[in-house]
Amino acid sequence: IWKCTQAEANHRVHAFFESRHFNSGIIPITGAYHSLSRLSSYCNLVVVTSRQHVIREPSLEWIAKHFKGIFSEVHFGNHFALEGKARPKSEIC
Repeated sequence: IWKCTQAEANHRVHAFFESRHFNSGIIPITGAYHSLSRLSSYCNLVVVTSRQHVIREPSLEWIAKHFKGIFSEVHFGNHFALEGKARPKSEIC
């Protein structure tokens, strides 16, 4: 999509983490909490994300702020990472 090397793509993703778009906070879809809350009363909900380990803490804080008590686990795939090994979502699941 970006017509660049994998290394350049990784750097572009990490540059986004320093941007105002990432740091000002991503707003959840309207009604998401209500819908997921209802679903969580019927089944165990787990997050499987491609997010990197380097933004683990901000990601967990965001989930706790917007979806407190909804998810029992959060798994990080570490895709587009500058360090560490990536795990495909199919392997995590």
